[in-house]
Amino acid sequence: MERYTIAVAHDQPRPPWTARKLIQAISSMGHIPLYLRLSDITVSLDGTVHMSYRPPEKPDIVIVKGLGPNYKACQHLSMIAMLEESNTLVINPWKSLAQTWDKARAAAILSSHGIPVPETVVTSRHSRILALLARWGKLVLKPLRGSQGLGVILLEDVDTAYHILQKIHPDEPLLLQPFIEKKDQRDYRIIVINGEPKAWMARVGGWKTNIARGARPEPATLPQHILQLAVQATEALGLLYSGVDIAIDANTNEPLVLEVNAAPIWRGLLSVTGYNPAPDIIKLAIEKHKEQ
Repeated sequence: MERYTIAVAHDQPRPPWTARKLIQAISSMGHIPLYLRLSDITVSLDGTVHMSYRPPEKPDIVIVKGLGPNYKACQHLSMIAMLEESNTLVINPWKSLAQTWDKARAAAILSSHGIPVPETVVTSRHSRILALLARWGKLVLKPLRGSQGLGVILLEDVDTAYHILQKIHPDEPLLLQPFIEKKDQRDYRIIVINGEPKAWMARVGGWKTNIARGARPEPATLPQHILQLAVQATEALGLLYSGVDIAIDANTNEPLVLEVNAAPIWRGLLSVTGYNPAPDIIKLAIEKHKEQ
């Protein structure tokens, strides 16, 4: 069996939980795992990869599990692009990582492919935000880039919104969407790998259903058209694997794709389904490497 050197990339000093699951899978499948801290990597124009804590070596495959904080992510995306251009297989691909990192860009691409998403506005004008709040009644304010529900705020009245906006830099672009009343107060996370929905769960909680923000995972049964919508959203963004968040609008009974994650965390999913995506992600990576 051919052995591959497979790196898992993140910006934390030590591998977070999902990165550890991938490293364990790489080792158990007979390949050579590396952990790359993105901040410790230098990529030369000739494609050479230098790591500050081990001899220079170029992995065959890099699986990106996080881009780090926003102020570093642009630099890390550039390094990932250079790795890809030097014939290192990157999963997910650089372009797809960049598109999903920018929530507005991702929503625009999904919409252009006919995939239902919430109405979305991007603006830095606080007067525009207050006008949208008056029109929608409730709105969700999100940073353009972020994960795990951090920085996402529900605005329900103009006076509270005014005071919150005073704390935000007037030039910072923000993503705004009308508040969606979720059917049964839940949404669904679906893991898609290589064009196939592999496992899914419900996320139940308050208006924020991120597991990292306290929502609880529950087993779920989903109809085929919802699973297929997750596959379509993944493919529209050029992702090889993803975690797709879908809600059913309580007012229309129609599905909406809330977000597509290029580096999903699956701790909650594993706890309720028993499914660990790591081996399937590694199999996908090796298959794509052989196709190069």
